[in-house]
Amino acid sequence: MVSTFNMVLMLVCVVVGIAAAAIPYLMISKRSSALETGLPGAMGYGVLGYVWQYVLYIFGGGVFVARLPFWESMNKTAQVIVLNLLLTILTTLCTVAALYWGIYLTNQKKISIYRSATVGIGFGLGRIGLDLVYPYCHSFYLALQINGGTYKGQEELKNSILSSTSISLVTLLYKCILMLLIVVYIALIMGNYYISGNKKMAWIYPLVAYEVIMLFNILPRLMFPDREVLAEIVVIVIYTILAAAAGVNIYHWFKTGRIVRFNLMFRLKSGRKTKSV
Repeated sequence: MVSTFNMVLMLVCVVVGIAAAAIPYLMISKRSSALETGLPGAMGYGVLGYVWQYVLYIFGGGVFVARLPFWESMNKTAQVIVLNLLLTILTTLCTVAALYWGIYLTNQKKISIYRSATVGIGFGLGRIGLDLVYPYCHSFYLALQINGGTYKGQEELKNSILSSTSISLVTLLYKCILMLLIVVYIALIMGNYYISGNKKMAWIYPLVAYEVIMLFNILPRLMFPDREVLAEIVVIVIYTILAAAAGVNIYHWFKTGRIVRFNLMFRLKSGRKTKSV
């Protein structure tokens, strides 16, 4: 039996996850409503960007790794390390390409830093939708069947739902919110570079920043392969710090119009004041 508490928690996580993306969107919409009407389209570009980069990652990753000429000759430990590193690079490339695609399209007719930030919100919402909303709603539906004795699906999937804990459910929600803040901040900086005409840095900065973030995600897991809980805690702590810094800087931009960013040497540097035109 799946506990009633866990079933309710699934729905609560879905609502909170959607609200996490909806609240900043509504704040930006209210702030820029007198200047433009293109935010829904920017949100849509962000969501679609996440979907197509997700598809490319899923199919491209497997095909790419399978074709590596030296893959079969490597031992298992080396395969794990190389696989994780290659997947971080692939994730970074797909993510930055999706964000740039959205920012490029939404700034064709009218330049707007607000729409650029909204692309990031849409991308984060796409992640929440595929990684949280769909799995939790599907698990809730299957939990109803399990508790009602009508479940006829795979036993492995059933065991996975039964073994889910409240901590694991909330942890996934928390990580989605952290990544939402980080991606919105990266999209904001990318949009700032794009609007200022520095297309090269609009690519380079997000590529470097996001790849570093991805490395932070895998290094603890490689360092503590037999201590998954410890590795997960380390990753969450690191992401919390990064997301907190991103959130503070997003709020600073929202209130003052100035974008603060870390340069490639990780020194704090102020960007130029930006506004919709």
